[in-house]
Amino acid sequence: MKLFKRTDSHTKPLLRPFALAVALVTAFALLVAGCSKNRNATTGGAPFGSSGSSGSTTTSGPKTASRADLQGMADQQGQATAPDRGNFKIAYSEPQNEKYRQMNEELKRGGSLEQVAAELNAAVSIPEDVTIVFKECGEINASWNPPTRTIEMCYELIEDLAQRFSTVAKDQQQLEDAVGGAITFVFFHELGHGLIDLLKLPSTGREEDAVDQLSTFVLVGMNGEEGEQMAVSGALAWGIQYDRLAKSGKTAAELDMLWADEHSMDGQRFYNILCWIFGHNPNKYMGIVNKPLPEARAVRCPKEYSRLANAWLDLLKPYLKDGGAKAAGHTEPMLGNQQGGGAPDSAPPPPQPPGDGGHGGH
Repeated sequence: MKLFKRTDSHTKPLLRPFALAVALVTAFALLVAGCSKNRNATTGGAPFGSSGSSGSTTTSGPKTASRADLQGMADQQGQATAPDRGNFKIAYSEPQNEKYRQMNEELKRGGSLEQVAAELNAAVSIPEDVTIVFKECGEINASWNPPTRTIEMCYELIEDLAQRFSTVAKDQQQLEDAVGGAITFVFFHELGHGLIDLLKLPSTGREEDAVDQLSTFVLVGMNGEEGEQMAVSGALAWGIQYDRLAKSGKTAAELDMLWADEHSMDGQRFYNILCWIFGHNPNKYMGIVNKPLPEARAVRCPKEYSRLANAWLDLLKPYLKDGGAKAAGHTEPMLGNQQGGGAPDSAPPPPQPPGDGGHGGH
């Protein structure tokens, strides 16, 4: 059974996944600054943590900080040792395609991106302004644009993700969750590129792999069950591409171009992200060992996760307004099976890609 009725323009099928994608990007942002002025830096699910304000810790769970509270937190230096001279800002494009124009207007009305920027400003010290924009790009992509200091998230990518996941999602809700999680993973990936550039961070290996590591660390380490599901969706996005390429019949010359690309092959990204998810909480995700994560790789994943998490914390600590307090609690594999075994039920089961994989556009 088809997950949704398709039209020539795909406008209707795109709107619901897009709306959830924006909501989930906002969901990570609601946790970045601790979500409440009165929460301390060691509670909640903040990806980077924040300095916040002094006071008692709430016990009723995460709360959304007001825009005024966020602005006050953004204006504080906190415990960051690097000076805060910039802000994340939002710009809106003017798409030509009608289906993307509808998305753009929805973003403007909802204020989701302004919330993302406010939360990031409350958490991270940056040396100059960075613009976040969802736009029509003319290609399936997302990117960090160094000359303009812009994180560009393309509507075409959201459309492509909806089409990818429609082949494996069992229902509409699972489709929306997968698209939203994958676009959030991609956002953190591009943010990682921006931070490496802006902060002059070292990257002795492949930068594309390093920012996949950052995105995974932020999501699985500091956003709880929802973040783990987002990371799984990020892995699955590459797994589906891997499976497509295996069936594509590409020539040797075409495959050579993919092997030469700066990104790892899609299959490698798929297995790397699964490895780091497993490495963060081995007992919980034991169900993915050999289904599809090979056991020979899985036994090394806890140490892989620990190394990447500690490396990113060391690099970012001078720029985190909570001094890295929140992230420091999530650099080692979790002990015990706190949430039950197996992959999250709301994410599609990992595909079993049979052949060589290429790379996506971001």
